[in-house]
Amino acid sequence: MGAFILNVVLLLSVEVIVIGGVVLIKYSNVIHKRTLIIIALALSIITMCVNPTKYWDLYRQYAALNEIKNSGIDFIDLLFNNKLRIGGTDYVQLFFYNIIRYLVVILKNNRMLPFIMTFITYGIWCYITIDWNKEHYMSGNDIVISMMLCNVFMPFIFVNSGLRNTTAAAILALAIYNNMIKKHSFIEFVILFFFAFTVHFSVIYVVIIYLLSKMRHTKLAVVLLFFGTNIIPYIAGTFRNSKYEILSKMSSSFAIYTEKRSSGINYYLIGAYIVLIGIMISLLIEKKNNIENSKEIVAVQSFLIMMVISSVFNLGYLEMILRPLYVLGVLSTPVLYSVCGNDKRINTWRQLVMVLSIVCGLIFVLRISLPEYMMITYC
Repeated sequence: MGAFILNVVLLLSVEVIVIGGVVLIKYSNVIHKRTLIIIALALSIITMCVNPTKYWDLYRQYAALNEIKNSGIDFIDLLFNNKLRIGGTDYVQLFFYNIIRYLVVILKNNRMLPFIMTFITYGIWCYITIDWNKEHYMSGNDIVISMMLCNVFMPFIFVNSGLRNTTAAAILALAIYNNMIKKHSFIEFVILFFFAFTVHFSVIYVVIIYLLSKMRHTKLAVVLLFFGTNIIPYIAGTFRNSKYEILSKMSSSFAIYTEKRSSGINYYLIGAYIVLIGIMISLLIEKKNNIENSKEIVAVQSFLIMMVISSVFNLGYLEMILRPLYVLGVLSTPVLYSVCGNDKRINTWRQLVMVLSIVCGLIFVLRISLPEYMMITYC
């Protein structure tokens, strides 16, 4: 009976996403906040209904949840005194992630883990999109393009199969947005970074890029980024066996990400690079036309440029390119606005470049992800 209900909910969720997209396009003069939130809820339900393959990280996370459930370990011990490494050695130091996991254990349904984490991810995207639109008008058509851009930089299948990295990226995106656009305190930024960091350690790299983007001397920031990307493999190798567990785990992750440069074809990477090239072309067109921007747009563009440069410096390191881009996926609405502008009379070419690059990039992403969703089972 439970599986039947989940299947019905799954089908309804797919229909909701389609109808939501139609509503945004048909009634493009108004941003339908409830529609966006319902779409986020529908996406969360879909991740909840998927039966992960053994190659997905979610498969291992379900096994870890069962271990926590069967052990009977209490909340405090799971967070601060888990000497037996119950629930997985790699997750012991992940404070916020373990809070979510214990909540799922209390709810007695492992499928609530992807639901909660996916809703956090897309819920933050909704908040940023709605808040940005208060000061920078974007039509419903623009929001649909923003959703497509989000799926290029942060493919839905990665949200579904991995959970931790995309959720951490979303929390960090919120921290960056509030600090960069809303001018919230640096203390809030640090607190949100802590939550993101204790879901997935890799987000620390994006924090470094963000702080470099705030430097007044851009050339110096680029030089520091160049040296940073080149010494990461050596630093990771040095501290991989550190006696400090957090440093050791973080170094091990980055050592894996930078183990060797790959020259093979990856459709997710091709899709991302197509959009990054489109972004740079759009910014060059803007510079040629001497278009003046607000401080918020300049800040977003500075961060964007540093992310593009990072992707160039990390050429061949697949994970070091794709994982940081998850943050841009959650920030897709400010990103789209900052590279397209709003005045169609002077920004036609920029908008055309971006729409074409996003559509082409999404085709490459769906070329791989859609067949996999056709093969896996549900509920």
